[in-house]
Amino acid sequence: MRTIKLMDCTLRDGGYINNWEFGYEAIRGICNKIAEAGIEFIEVGFMRNCIYQKERSVFPDNDSFSSVITPKKENTSYIGMIDMSDPIPLEKLSYRKENSVDYLRVIFKKHKIEEGYEYCRQVQKLGYGLFVQPVDADGYSDKEFIELIYRFNELTPFAFYIVDTLGDIKKKDFLRLVKLADHNLKEEIALGYHSHNNFQQAFGNAEAMTELNMQRDLIIDGCVWGMGRGAGNLHLELFAEYMNEYFGKNYKITPMLEIVDKYLNEIYAKNFWGYSLPFYLSATNHCHPNYASYFAGRGTLDISTFNEVLSSIPEDDKPIFSTEMAQKIYTNYLCRNPLDDSKTIDYLSKKISEKEIFIISSNILTEQQASLIKNTKNKIIFCIERNTNFNFKIDYRFISSARDFDSDYSIRRIVTSNIFSTHESDLIVDFSSCMPNDFEIIDNELLLCIKLLLRCNCSKITVIGKKDYNYTATDCVNNGLKYHQLPKDVANIRSDLLNIQLDNIENIFFI
Repeated sequence: MRTIKLMDCTLRDGGYINNWEFGYEAIRGICNKIAEAGIEFIEVGFMRNCIYQKERSVFPDNDSFSSVITPKKENTSYIGMIDMSDPIPLEKLSYRKENSVDYLRVIFKKHKIEEGYEYCRQVQKLGYGLFVQPVDADGYSDKEFIELIYRFNELTPFAFYIVDTLGDIKKKDFLRLVKLADHNLKEEIALGYHSHNNFQQAFGNAEAMTELNMQRDLIIDGCVWGMGRGAGNLHLELFAEYMNEYFGKNYKITPMLEIVDKYLNEIYAKNFWGYSLPFYLSATNHCHPNYASYFAGRGTLDISTFNEVLSSIPEDDKPIFSTEMAQKIYTNYLCRNPLDDSKTIDYLSKKISEKEIFIISSNILTEQQASLIKNTKNKIIFCIERNTNFNFKIDYRFISSARDFDSDYSIRRIVTSNIFSTHESDLIVDFSSCMPNDFEIIDNELLLCIKLLLRCNCSKITVIGKKDYNYTATDCVNNGLKYHQLPKDVANIRSDLLNIQLDNIENIFFI
C-alpha cells in the first residue's frame, strides 16, 4: 500500500440537503475546520454556469472559489466538481490559479463517456489536476468498466473513482469493482471511492478497500456527520477515527465535531438525512434516491405501495431521476384500477339527498364547530381525517391514501380505486373520476371528497376545518416513510393551487 487520503464532500454533496445554502461564513468556516482536522482534500462545491451567490457553495469561476478558501492551508488541496449533465462552458473555465481550486472532479453518466472524456482532456490543458468520476459504477458490466478505465488511462488523471450513486453496492460487488480497477488502472492513478449510504454499506466498503493492501494511492470520500442526499454519505469523522486507530493517521476529530455543532445541527433539524425506509427501498429497487424523496413527499404511500411504485419505474429510467417520469409513475399508480362506480354514486346520491352535508377536515374541533354539527338535524357527516373520535356520529370516512387505510370498520368507508379494498362494506369510487386537474394537488383528500359529493349532485357542502386551507412544511408523512419535512416552496405551491380550486367551486362554506 502507498497512501490513503480522505476527502471531505460536505459543502458539495451535503449541499443537496439545503440547496447549498450554507452561508458565506459557514462555507469559509467548514473549509478552515476541515483543513485544521488534517483532511487532505476539500471539495468546496459545484462549479456551474450560474450567477455567484456568496451564501451558496456553488461557483461560476475561479475568483468566486478564491473568496472562501484563501488563504489556502498547507497540505490541503481544494477541489470543485463539474457535472457533465450541465457543464460550465469551457470558454468560461479559465486557467488554474494558485489562489483557487487545485483539482476539478468531472462526473458523467454512462451515455456521456465520450463527451466527458473530451471535457476532462480540456480540464487538464487548463492546468487542473483531474478526478474522473463515472456515475453509478455498478451500472457497468465488467467489460464496460474495464473499457472505461482503459479509455481514461489515456489521460492519466490524478484519480479515477468508483461511485456508488444509488447506494446499493454490497461488499462482494464493491470489491470486484475495486480489483478490476486496481488491475487495469495505470499504477500512478489513485483509486477513489465515493459512497452513498442507503444500504449502510459505506463504512464497511471503505474499510474493506483499505484492508486490501494495494500498492496504489487511495482516496476515500466522506461528509461530516454523513451529510448528503438520500441516506447520506460515509461519516467522515467516524472513518477518520478508524484511520487514526488502524493506519497511524493523526486526523483531528474535534474540528469536525465543531462543524456539526456550529453549522450542521440547525440544517439537520429542518432537513433530515440518514437511514430511512424510502432510501432503503430506492436502493433495493436500484432507483435514484430522488425518486424516494419525491414519492415520500406525496405522503400517501405505505410500505407496500411505495415499493410497488418504485418497482414500476422502467429499468432504463431508474438510475436517472426525472420529475416527468415520477409524475407519470405516480399518476399511473393513482389511476391503476379504473372501474364503473355508478352504483356507489347512485347509492350516495340517495343518501345525501336533502341532507345537510359536512366534511370534517380537522383533527380538533372548536366548541362552536362541534356545537353546530350536533345541533344540525337531518345531516350526513364525512370525515377525511384518521381521527374520528368525536362526540357525535361520523357517517362515512373518506380514504384515498394507502397510508391512511387500516382495518377499522366501525365507520363505513368510501375508498378510492387506487386502494385495493376487499371488505364488503366499503364503497369504492373510481379515483380518476374525482381527480383534480393540477398534478401538485392530484391526491388531496379534501378536494377528492368534494368532487365526489359534487358528482352525487350535492348542492351545499360545509367544511369543518381551516377556512383558508394551507399545506404546512410538516404536512408530509408521519409514519415510517418520513424522511424530511415538506419543502416550503412545494407547500406554498400546493396551498395556492388548492385554494384556487376551492374558490372556483360554488356553495362550499368553511367554518
